[in-house]
Amino acid sequence: MLDRFQKELARLVGRLRLFHAPSPNEMHYHHMVFSALVRMQETLRAIQLLLEQELWYQALSLLRVLYEIHLNFCFDWMQPETNYRYLAAAAVFDNKEVSRQKEVMSNDLVSKGVARDIAVDQAGAAWKPVALASNVSEKAKLSKIGIMHHRDIYEFLSQITHQNFEVASLHANRFNDEDFLIIDDSVRKTYLRFMDLIVSEFAFCVDQDIGVAIA
Repeated sequence: MLDRFQKELARLVGRLRLFHAPSPNEMHYHHMVFSALVRMQETLRAIQLLLEQELWYQALSLLRVLYEIHLNFCFDWMQPETNYRYLAAAAVFDNKEVSRQKEVMSNDLVSKGVARDIAVDQAGAAWKPVALASNVSEKAKLSKIGIMHHRDIYEFLSQITHQNFEVASLHANRFNDEDFLIIDDSVRKTYLRFMDLIVSEFAFCVDQDIGVAIA
């Protein structure tokens, strides 16, 4: 499966390079797509190395990376002319800073004579895309796999990534039993299924998005 994914992603990188035309824009939409493709390739290589060493639990955290790469692509794809800026802002501003920026903007509008309630609404609307870009649950609504499986995927993977008590207790079971299986066959099958769904949907969307180069 992993080899098949790598070949398909490499094919898409080649198609994208062939289709892309020089642009005056420093950051073109194709650059964002290329970045997603390369990150997907690198993450899959890392997953392959971990699985070869039977480090399934560590590989689970990288499934979340694959998922978020795909969701960011979906968000960017919705309106590539502007959405990359919102993704960039979301990477810089946390929720507290977004709230502060909205307050600054609304106060500025009020100082120019705009009614307070209208100013608050306008500031909220201006910063809403940034808030959306930083909200995984909202971005999940842009993806078929997100709509169907977000809660199943993300809550479980977040527990692993953040090493909560439940995760710690699972590993603690190995204290007296080195043969205790933290990841059983059912979890492995679920992992591979979700990886297949994520990468396949991502590759399909990218493939459909790339046009045909005209000689």
